[in-house]
Amino acid sequence: MKKFFSTILPYHGVYFIIGKTGQGLIHYPYQSITGMAVAGLQLDAHGYDVFFACASYHRASYIDVGGKRRQRTAKNAGWVQSFWLDIDCGPDKVEADKGCATINDALAALLAFVDAVGLPKPTVVFSGGGLHVYFLLTETITKEQWQPVAKLLKDLTQCSAIRLLADDSRTSDIASILRPIGTHNYKPERNCAVVTQRIDGEPIDFGLFSQIISKAHHTHCVGVTRPRTGIQMGMAQTAPGPETPENIARVKSALAAINPDCEYPLWRDTCFAVHAFGWSCSKELARSWSKGAFI
Repeated sequence: MKKFFSTILPYHGVYFIIGKTGQGLIHYPYQSITGMAVAGLQLDAHGYDVFFACASYHRASYIDVGGKRRQRTAKNAGWVQSFWLDIDCGPDKVEADKGCATINDALAALLAFVDAVGLPKPTVVFSGGGLHVYFLLTETITKEQWQPVAKLLKDLTQCSAIRLLADDSRTSDIASILRPIGTHNYKPERNCAVVTQRIDGEPIDFGLFSQIISKAHHTHCVGVTRPRTGIQMGMAQTAPGPETPENIARVKSALAAINPDCEYPLWRDTCFAVHAFGWSCSKELARSWSKGAFI
């Protein structure tokens, strides 16, 4: 398990191993990969479903504005060293159009997607109920670098020409958790299946990975239109005038109506619209909106 974590997780930050009980998820923070690997095996031996956070975090915990203690949140996330997909399997997933019938079907669909996009060979894990897929990076990157590329990857899985039935709640969620190898899937229908790594991935430079994703997105997804809010269309078409406190306040109010955790094309176009104002504060406005400062 330690070797597995070492290939997927960042070089630094706070790591989380998670045990699932009848009362919910219990998070255990660690400063070392060795420590979290030992804890994961111990939790599994006691019959817990075990998960790990795919990113590393700034702090073991913090208190939010409402006075509640928080741990594994997107706000607290700091670094990553991989991108990931979660592909579920089973008749119920097929019926809901949210997965593949069998592991073999999922593997075939994944390999077709990897080939169509031009991605490197990923690390593939059999989770006991599907596939966990990791595209490994040669270096640790920040949350801010990861998020826009992850949104593009999610977009690609949804493009009709190369669609891959991955769990949309995972692909661009930096706070995702998945099962580590060497543990068991204790769901009753999974019969204590062991989580195993079946394919070793080939790490890739982040810049090259980003170029591959961007090129594939342009090839397969450009022309796929999505509804845009009237506010966003107005922002994209007309600058609100000179850089005055009043106009800045108007733009912040408009940005507050657009959720930054949106599909990548909407996120990109909104940032471009703000940059197009040509204000000295345009870059900071776009960055603050993207971090959710105006919601």
